[in-house]
Amino acid sequence: MPVFIGLLAFTGFTGGAILNPLNVDWILSAGGDSLQHYIGWNFFRNEPFFQYPFGKTYGFGETLSSSIVFSDSIPIFAFVFRIFSGLLPQQFQYFGLWICACFILQSIFAWRLLSRFTNDVFLLCLSTSFFALAPMMLWRLSVHAALAGHWVILAALDVYFDERAKKRHWALLTGLTCLIHAYLLAMVGAIWLTDLIRRVVARKMRASSGLAELALIFLVIGVVATSAGYFMLGASPTQAGFGYFRLNLLEPIRPSLDWPIFGDTSLPHGDYEGFTYLGPGLWLLCVLAAVLWFKGKREGKLADGIVPLCILGIGFLLFALSNQVAFGPRELFAYSYPAFLEPFTGTFRASGRFAWPVVYMLLLALFAVYLKSMPRNAAIAILTLLFVVQAIDLSDESGRLRQRWSTNWKTPLASPFWDEVPKLYRRIAFVTPGFLTPNYGPLALLASDNRMSVNGGYFARIDPIKLSSAKEELRAAMEAGRFRSDTLYVFNDRALWAEAVDNFNQDGFIGSVDQLNIVAPGYRGCLTACGLKDPEPPQRYELDSVLEFGSGGGIEQYAREGWHMPEGDGRWTDGNKAKVSMTLNSSDAESYKLQLKFLPFVATPHPTQRVTVLVNGHLSAKWELSNANEAIKNIHVDGASIRSRNGKVSIVFSLPDAASPRSVAFNEDERAIGIFVKSMKLSVASTELASQINK
Repeated sequence: MPVFIGLLAFTGFTGGAILNPLNVDWILSAGGDSLQHYIGWNFFRNEPFFQYPFGKTYGFGETLSSSIVFSDSIPIFAFVFRIFSGLLPQQFQYFGLWICACFILQSIFAWRLLSRFTNDVFLLCLSTSFFALAPMMLWRLSVHAALAGHWVILAALDVYFDERAKKRHWALLTGLTCLIHAYLLAMVGAIWLTDLIRRVVARKMRASSGLAELALIFLVIGVVATSAGYFMLGASPTQAGFGYFRLNLLEPIRPSLDWPIFGDTSLPHGDYEGFTYLGPGLWLLCVLAAVLWFKGKREGKLADGIVPLCILGIGFLLFALSNQVAFGPRELFAYSYPAFLEPFTGTFRASGRFAWPVVYMLLLALFAVYLKSMPRNAAIAILTLLFVVQAIDLSDESGRLRQRWSTNWKTPLASPFWDEVPKLYRRIAFVTPGFLTPNYGPLALLASDNRMSVNGGYFARIDPIKLSSAKEELRAAMEAGRFRSDTLYVFNDRALWAEAVDNFNQDGFIGSVDQLNIVAPGYRGCLTACGLKDPEPPQRYELDSVLEFGSGGGIEQYAREGWHMPEGDGRWTDGNKAKVSMTLNSSDAESYKLQLKFLPFVATPHPTQRVTVLVNGHLSAKWELSNANEAIKNIHVDGASIRSRNGKVSIVFSLPDAASPRSVAFNEDERAIGIFVKSMKLSVASTELASQINK
């Protein structure tokens, strides 16, 4: 019966079309996380079968790559279907099957838990249906499919209340959950540890047996996690976000998402991770159960294990709320937490998710009170009415999801050029790789379908040192005009695209196709007929014109790496290096004067700022500044260095003392800044004037 309930809920809510493994349009058209999961699988299926860790996916990210774990591609299904990859069609997805399995397993374990309160089939069917259509599980379907596996939480609660032999059950469940998602593993692991402690404290098992079980479960998790590739990034990479991706106290009643009746998108954006909306049917059941509980007789002690579980629930709730507690759009209070917790809060930054076990504990308590207190006929009638109310509230979301999942996807890579790419190149390089690189999805799909590799993508975690190194390597290659013959370069960085246009001097094509800027080394195929367009020639700089660095000031077309967004009448440098590159409209002068107007970042805790200026690779100026006031500096530029480069001028600022204001306790700004440049002007200098310019 619970299997039938799960199938009925799956079909009724999703329409069931996603169960077709050949239907990938619903994933590709969704984009974002769903596309990430599918592309992770699509790369993984082409990896060597005999490798360790088994989940390694080098093709998806190359030096930035890790494993199937960090594309959230549901490793347990990926490993199973990897065995049959050679027999599967090119376009194959198992995510619809996973979602269907989640509905079924959610129903099975809800049924098992609810069977402790009643044996009536009608009541069990109605009660289980509320769990099968839990809103906080349903919302995850279109965002993080792996995290729709709430059934592992119910399974953990089922094992918790099961008095039979537990060690093998916990070993199986924790190992299985490890191959689904790390957040779910943390929740299931906490429930197991609570169960272990309470059994030892209650003398239901010897301390030595408890230690043996502890060692076994940690061994299982360690072996499974290592084999899947959890530790390929070394120490667990942490990210900011704790306190932002939290549980809002208003979320269970009026969620931040656009839910049909009570949605409130005005809540802080990150609060969606704490989406724990119950729905009107369950809220009415809460009220009814509370009335029944207060009116009923409460004799005897609580059932075994309830108190430790309540303590765990409080811990989950406090962590879910984070250290920045909010009610609606208002933050009630904030507090600091010990530094030793930072690795945990950085790893599990979306703390709002930890409210899920609390909600399921609450629902079980509600149904326990209701099913034990209400007469059968009245209980069936009221639950039926409440379920209808709940279903009506879900209907709009179901309709939106069905519509979104019925969209036919069409690749934006329309040019015949893309058919030639797999024949000419072994890899696609994003310049530069990073989080959700524009158009990374269709390009990564092209690569994964044709056994190519990509140098970046969208990952749950990434090594920031490797990412920085990859970006720096690409930056140096663009400046030097070095392009690998086996690589198609696709640009999303405006400054580095300008560098490539300036420095590309080898056989091949540079320009745009399907609104993407590309460099195709060695390409000699069709051009105009395939929609390939040459790059627009850079605008030449008019001598004596002032380039303002503020918004709309004209520096945009000449700024290269190392600049923050404009602020007021200028912009800060970003990091230890900043660059401006231009081509002059006239370059026959013997000498030039470069005038700069800027403010150095100096303060009491950061008293000096060293600045070195190189023009066309030649040291042109070097200053050590200790005054925060605006400075106007004139620099002599030898005309020969410009003529030898056909009028090109490259101005590089080296800033070894760049620092974030926060790091020197100046303010909360975390950007590494050096100088705030307001304007720049290049003009011809007479020989006499050149000798007077302060170098």
